[in-house]
Amino acid sequence: MTTLTKTNKDVVLNDNVTAIDPAKQMTVALDRLIKEREAWEVGAYKTSNDQLYAILTKCYAIDFSMSGGETYSKIRKQSFNEYVKQLGFKFKSETAIMNRIVKCVFGNVHRSRISAYAKVLKEAKKQEIAINNLAQFISDSGGIQEIRLSKSESYVSPKEKASKALEMVAEMKLATVKGQHLAETINVEKADETCVLLATQKADGSFVVQSVVYNATAVNAALVSVYGTHTNERKANKAKREAVNDSDAKAAAILSIVNM
Repeated sequence: MTTLTKTNKDVVLNDNVTAIDPAKQMTVALDRLIKEREAWEVGAYKTSNDQLYAILTKCYAIDFSMSGGETYSKIRKQSFNEYVKQLGFKFKSETAIMNRIVKCVFGNVHRSRISAYAKVLKEAKKQEIAINNLAQFISDSGGIQEIRLSKSESYVSPKEKASKALEMVAEMKLATVKGQHLAETINVEKADETCVLLATQKADGSFVVQSVVYNATAVNAALVSVYGTHTNERKANKAKREAVNDSDAKAAAILSIVNM
């Protein structure tokens, strides 16, 4: 007895064109596939994303509950660190707390997922997104991968930072330094150009200038540092002005997870 079999090629490339219209066959196949995709987007895919965003929201709340210097925040952070050790996770000292939380919750998944989820939460934190609005923030931003691949709205390139810092220091004048040895060192062709003075601060408040640096890379690095210092000072001042005791809010955030 002979058994007849059909290969994939036989099935797809049906030579009996009088029985089957290949153009219509393709149209029908694509139409059905699009409908399946649409059903998947509003069904399993959406449900899966909703569940993921709900978990990330709780990770976000965990981080919020440990922020600040209040006693309860410190206690929660200590408890978190002890729990992580019990799970067997070891982190480098520079590993961000958000990455630690995500690793603790999601376990030994690929590190790219840990990094992606943590970046989403850190970006939300930077933009001061409310806990209850995190899922909407992720959805409005195009999802996890879009946030992972994009720069934040507040991103400032090093070149832009240097330019902004140069504008800042143009209005500042801390002191005028001159001297014979310094005059012999400087490049007179660099007049009115920004440079870096390498100096040592003395106990009496004076500075001993040891070198003049004109290198663009060094100057830009110094300007970027000035920009960072200025930005951090503004944030610190804002925090002082807006400082409130949010211990109750943090307690509510952690309780909302525990009681669910």
